[in-house]
Amino acid sequence: MGTQGEIYIVYGLEVEATVLYARGEDRNPVVYGINGRAFTDDEDKLPVLERLTHLQVSYAGIQSSGYGALDPAEQTLSVRPLGHSGEFGGGMAARHFIRDCDRGDQTGKKGKALVGYAVCNASYVNGSEACAPIKQIQEEAPRLIADIKETLGLDVEESQLGLHLVFDWLQGMG
Repeated sequence: MGTQGEIYIVYGLEVEATVLYARGEDRNPVVYGINGRAFTDDEDKLPVLERLTHLQVSYAGIQSSGYGALDPAEQTLSVRPLGHSGEFGGGMAARHFIRDCDRGDQTGKKGKALVGYAVCNASYVNGSEACAPIKQIQEEAPRLIADIKETLGLDVEESQLGLHLVFDWLQGMG
């Protein structure tokens, strides 16, 4: 059985993120902080996440409603740490911002996260999917800016938003 990835186009921007907690080398969960908000790369509620009562912990990943061309008006905010898996040889474990973080404590390490709306997704590399027209995508800018403000407390200008191509091997396990 092979592994497949998901290919996404996300309308949004990159923001700074910090590792707040890492369970251990190559292990989930990792908790990422963005402007005082916390996100984890593990949907399971582990005891350590429950103890982080001062943080509102949300799932960090690409959120998409539908497949192929996505209606931007139906999407919810995604917060996806950018980096790679720390475990090789087929097992995909905790994400890391930079390769130097593969070994040792990641706490306090800074990197980037992509925040925005998925506007297209596919699970193959030898075909194509249409995306919504750019005008339809851009019409969601005010809602996206409001979601980023509400969720992350960040002030964003429409000129900062753009389309980002994400090959997400971690979410597309098959």
